Amino acid sequence: MIARKFLAYTVLFAAVNSLCLEGVVGEDDLLLRWSFDEGVGSNSQNTIGVGLEAILDEGSKWGVETNGTAKSGYSLDLSSGSGRATVINETRLQASNAFTYMFWFKSNGIPSDYSLLLSKRSDTYSSYFVQVDPGGGSLKTILRKYGVYYDTGSIPFNANQWHLLAFTHDGEKMSSYLDGKLISETVQPNPVYVEDGFLGIGGTADGGSLFNGWIDDLRFYGKVLSYKEIDDAFGDGFGDFGAVPDFSAVDRSPLSMPMPVTLVFRDHVGTPVDVSGFDASDLSVVGASVDQFTPISASTYSFELNATKKPQRILVSIPAAAGRDDQNITTSAGEMVVVYGDIVTNSEDLVGWWNFDQHQILQDANSDFNASWTPADLSNPPVLWLDGNDSSSYDVTGDFVTQWRGQT
Repeated sequence: MIARKFLAYTVLFAAVNSLCLEGVVGEDDLLLRWSFDEGVGSNSQNTIGVGLEAILDEGSKWGVETNGTAKSGYSLDLSSGSGRATVINETRLQASNAFTYMFWFKSNGIPSDYSLLLSKRSDTYSSYFVQVDPGGGSLKTILRKYGVYYDTGSIPFNANQWHLLAFTHDGEKMSSYLDGKLISETVQPNPVYVEDGFLGIGGTADGGSLFNGWIDDLRFYGKVLSYKEIDDAFGDGFGDFGAVPDFSAVDRSPLSMPMPVTLVFRDHVGTPVDVSGFDASDLSVVGASVDQFTPISASTYSFELNATKKPQRILVSIPAAAGRDDQNITTSAGEMVVVYGDIVTNSEDLVGWWNFDQHQILQDANSDFNASWTPADLSNPPVLWLDGNDSSSYDVTGDFVTQWRGQT
């Protein structure tokens, strides 16, 4: 029974591991995005579809990455405490049972009263909002459900520092993340309150409770982003704005060692992107040695991996900001898993394998041979086993392993 359960889990986790190229996290599920990268004018375009531009009032300006007042490119500069941006109502802005918003922010003031980073309100009632507490050292993400406001608790943050805030709602569970980490959750099954008010960015749409600081790259998704997706969006503090390391040409279940690896930095549509500053020291490899690192071009690099043993599970990862493109945007993080061993179906996605070749069926006490005997446990050495103590090889949300890492 244990073996059957294990095999079922192996199939389940292998099924979620598919090799894919990601740029902006969850791009296929983006409903709305304001990058605030215009740098001039009085509006910021929604980059998903058409319409729904964010209108900047006269107290709003543009921040710029070169002096730290934008996370990437340009930002919405509200540092004077006298401005905000407004977006007219549309269904994509309304809270739902598959809902995520996420944005970068940096505060520069010590408010004496409550201020708002985000506010969706009609008349006197809000559907959702992000409230900065007096003193400016903490915030709350708040959602109205069936006439009652619920929050996930106070979330401390540092002033004068960029942070990534994400909030998700799946119909019951409300989750808040800061800088890629799950901070708190609240379960409340009541239906969400839906209204037709405008969205205020950096205050209410009518100009109340104004925020002091900068806001960048505001996104709304039509799904609940996973822990891993939000952590990837944070990108060790560098975000997911830049080119992504693409390992898709690599054989992840090689027959022999050493094996060649070619990686290409690509943008979100798959076009190769030239980067500078990337070298062999940016590679983090577990389970193998690296040799023959060679730049083929400014976008393409090759090297060899040599496994330390057979079988072996090899993790190759590249951190965010390993290089920069010609627009001075930092590259995104990427990783790949290779399994070197006997080739079986989908061996590159194996997390555990017992072949039971060393088990023997023994006679019982009365010398009758029991052909249906199976081992009571899996104590004999496996051919391959994912080390449960190796946190680099799986993703955890709360106390649960949610996905084995074997893609990018």
